[in-house]
Amino acid sequence: MTPPDKSLIVLVFKHLMAPVVSFFVSWIVFFVGVFVFAFLGLWPGPLAIIVFTAVGFCGVFSGTLGLPGPSRRIGSGVLLLLGLAFFCCLAKMLADSPDDGEEPRGIPMSPFVWCIPLMSGGLLAAFLFWWPPRKKSLQPRIHAPAGSEPFFN
Repeated sequence: MTPPDKSLIVLVFKHLMAPVVSFFVSWIVFFVGVFVFAFLGLWPGPLAIIVFTAVGFCGVFSGTLGLPGPSRRIGSGVLLLLGLAFFCCLAKMLADSPDDGEEPRGIPMSPFVWCIPLMSGGLLAAFLFWWPPRKKSLQPRIHAPAGSEPFFN
């Protein structure tokens, strides 16, 4: 039996690490955003939408950057779906946790409402990878001959 090609192992490793990178970057952005908004006295509040949008964008964007070029379009969509599925499961788990009897502080919303800004940030990042690349001009460029002086001094 011949060993697998080294490039195949690297390719599989990149595809396996993309969700891991996305996961950790999302949590880092979330904790930094919560810390900044709490320091400013704005957490929890309506501006938390900014944090969740940034979490979605940074998670999908960072995970997709680690993928090879041909896989980035599909990979951005898969990372978006994985992130939303993880957040929905986490929100469901937190919603089902026993209450300690205190009144909720901040915004009394369903945790699933936060899927909307999370999804919009992830969609923005995915859109950047789905955007068609710039077409190269068919017009030949005119280059000045070597050693010639520039027109403007």
